[in-house]
Amino acid sequence: MVHQLINLSIEEGNTDHEFIDSRGTANYEKGHPIGFRSSPYEKYLDEDQSSFKNVEDLQRIFEEENIDTGKSIVFSCGAGVTACIGETAAVLVGAKHTSIFDGSFQ
Repeated sequence: MVHQLINLSIEEGNTDHEFIDSRGTANYEKGHPIGFRSSPYEKYLDEDQSSFKNVEDLQRIFEEENIDTGKSIVFSCGAGVTACIGETAAVLVGAKHTSIFDGSFQ
């Protein structure tokens, strides 16, 4: 059902949502849902991937990738884990409407 709603939203040219694939670049390049853009979860973490980058750095990443945090943002990945990293980063920079396409590739 969620997949159908996302497809319908993209097909209708919905501009109220951002669709983000949080998997690593190599996996994204192998295939991704139509309308989803790549923003790998690693970008949001510090060098040893033990914590998030500071809010200023996260904000810069969202701006550089033209991800509008004022829109509703849907994050996807393999099972939902790395999508949670992207969603948390979005919330840290002030996004109010986020969701996880849980199990999107499973």
